[in-house]
Amino acid sequence: FQTPIFHLRSLQPWRHLQVILNFNIELYRGHRIFIRASVLFKLLLSALEATTHGEVSKSFFEFKE
Repeated sequence: FQTPIFHLRSLQPWRHLQVILNFNIELYRGHRIFIRASVLFKLLLSALEATTHGEVSKSFFEFKE
């Protein structure tokens, strides 16, 4: 089984995250995992929104490079 990487890359960043989290939720179907994924998704969304508005410093995302 392989994740459709090329299809995911064509999506917008936040959609990409949502697809991955939804996939993980469907895969594990655990109550704790579902809660953790929901919290993580909200944190990622808030981080993306803050980045869009320039409120987060670049050093916050340097670990991605």
